[in-house]
Amino acid sequence: MNVLFLLLFMTTSAFALNIGVIDSEYIFSQYNKRFEMEEKLENKRLELNSEIEGLRQSLLEQEKIIKSNSKIKEEDKKKLLDLKKQFQEKIEISERVFQEDQQNFIYDIKFEIDSVAILIGKQKNLEMVIEKSATIYGGVDLTEDVLNFLNNKESYKLDTTNLLKKQL
Repeated sequence: MNVLFLLLFMTTSAFALNIGVIDSEYIFSQYNKRFEMEEKLENKRLELNSEIEGLRQSLLEQEKIIKSNSKIKEEDKKKLLDLKKQFQEKIEISERVFQEDQQNFIYDIKFEIDSVAILIGKQKNLEMVIEKSATIYGGVDLTEDVLNFLNNKESYKLDTTNLLKKQL
């Protein structure tokens, strides 16, 4: 019986993996660079809103001038429609650009988190690093290590892609 248990234990331990886990959402929420990027996005949003407001004011002024004439000419109607179209296009373009910038920012941050997790996992001789929410039990928690690395003033400036290439 003892031999069977020993054999079973050796067989299962041979297939055991050394796995690291990270909580990406927590890291993302605490990453200093995220706050800087959010500030940049907010400034861009304010700038775009200012441009849109300037266009809106221009449109209102032109509309007021055109409507003040007793007879509205066909060319004035066309001019007003063109201004409204420009205004609408500017809003759509601004929204699209802002969403693209926001998506790129999120992608960049997630890429950095993943890259650092792989780097630390390799340094700790782990075979795999997965999302903490995908595990029920076990795994070496690398969350704080990854967050500390990312928020460290020196490593913060490192190019994680090149570091990762050197490790692979």
